[in-house]
Amino acid sequence: MTEQMTVRGTLKGHSGWVTQIATTPQYPDMILSASRDKSIIMWKLTRDETNYGIPQRSLMDLWGLRL
Repeated sequence: MTEQMTVRGTLKGHSGWVTQIATTPQYPDMILSASRDKSIIMWKLTRDETNYGIPQRSLMDLWGLRL
């Protein structure tokens, strides 16, 4: 039997295509997303009907270098 998946909402924060998503069982309400806009965003997921996630931190410029 195949698990049925449904889109519940969209996380808005990247200006380019999202290329990777990472999760961990230790923090089930957090995910990391990486984008072609050369940024990584750490998200805190919510159960709100209008807002599915809140960007907690965006890594775009590390040591003066653009990621």
